[in-house]
Amino acid sequence: RSPGDMASAPLLPNDGLAPTSAPPVVLGILSEGYAPNALESLGDQRVSMVPAVAEALQKDGYRICVESSAGLYAGFTDAAYEKAGCSVLPRAEVLRTAQVLFAIEAPVRDLPAMRGKVLISWVGRLLDNGKQVVEQATAAGVTLIDVTAVPRITIAQKLDVLSSQAKVAGHRAVVEATYAFGRFHTAEMTAAGKYPPSQTFVLGCGVAGLAAIGSSKAFGSVVRAWDVRDVSDQCHSMGAKWVSVDFKEDGAGQGGYAKESSDAFKKAQQETFRKVLAETDIVITTASIPGRPSPLLITKEAVAGMKPGSVIVDLAAVGGGNCELTKLNEAYTTPNGIKIIGYADLPARMAEQASAMYAQNMANLLKHVQGKEKAAGFLPNLNKHLDDGEAGDIVSRSIVCCRNGQPVQMPPPPQPTPVKPKVTPVKAKAEAKANPLQAAVVGSLVLTFGIAAMLGL
Repeated sequence: RSPGDMASAPLLPNDGLAPTSAPPVVLGILSEGYAPNALESLGDQRVSMVPAVAEALQKDGYRICVESSAGLYAGFTDAAYEKAGCSVLPRAEVLRTAQVLFAIEAPVRDLPAMRGKVLISWVGRLLDNGKQVVEQATAAGVTLIDVTAVPRITIAQKLDVLSSQAKVAGHRAVVEATYAFGRFHTAEMTAAGKYPPSQTFVLGCGVAGLAAIGSSKAFGSVVRAWDVRDVSDQCHSMGAKWVSVDFKEDGAGQGGYAKESSDAFKKAQQETFRKVLAETDIVITTASIPGRPSPLLITKEAVAGMKPGSVIVDLAAVGGGNCELTKLNEAYTTPNGIKIIGYADLPARMAEQASAMYAQNMANLLKHVQGKEKAAGFLPNLNKHLDDGEAGDIVSRSIVCCRNGQPVQMPPPPQPTPVKPKVTPVKAKAEAKANPLQAAVVGSLVLTFGIAAMLGL
């Protein structure tokens, strides 16, 4: 063997092997189980990942497999996923292959097949149904991530599925109300005469409420709004009139949500609402408190005082409804002609838009946890954040419900940044009275310089 060959020969038997890279993290996208026949349907039309976002995630090192027909009812074909680089597989194969599984609604029936894997879903761990899902996932040995438990802090805004889906729900509520109302929104001058604009009242001015205000104004409706928190500036900026309850109480609660009101406030509130509702054509309610029943804002007596043909869309129907007469997932007309809509699937009624927003939230979640290591860092970083206790990332510690067969305690929500009190502009101080002596001196100096300039010429 020549000296050159000896110099290039490996020192140890395995030194000549090509360096190996870590196997890619496999993401599995499960179908929600929607079927046009309500008796056969297991979920809604949305899907937790869309082709455009999946394509971008693969650049971070993820491999993605999608259950066949998972995106069909959201407008995304299997061919679109394949074109984006995803593998389209039967459900059983997705469950077997993927390390991290995505489904909007947690597929409890499949938890035994997910032992040792991560499931990322809309759980609602503070609610009774969510608590049952957490218990079942814990027993099955699944690491369960609740996307609704993201804390309301600046760094986590891009992960907030509650806000993104509420935006869709607020817009869709106006669409549903418009269809049920059956009349013009904007003032119209026609060959048949004049028609006044519709009157809309939005109760609850979070993300969904603000979206409803914007869409209603775009249709040309006259909008009034109310919230237990004083967000009148935001509503005015969107063109809505603010409805004030003549009672002083701070409505801000933990995590940026509203808190439950006192009985005295509720009484004053009902008096105000009855007057406004009697003049209103469309009411959209969005008020909810995490882990608590939805606050009652519209009593049956208030409904009785509304104009026939008016419409109420209750976005808080899942928690019992803001209207006393709301029926979950039903739309019906009361004996006095008020149409009440209690659909809980408003985001799914805009499945393509809602799915695209949800998928982007999921991509942001992965990027938040993985850090600079990209796909290879997701699982190690997730475990590290939990192992570090209070020093670990608060987002990871908030969203993980259970791990290794043990429940994970949710940390208390961070306190929201206090709202700065409104400052009444102070009128400018009156100008000081002119000093006669000072005015005379200034005048004489000006005159002297003026004469000197003329003589110089």
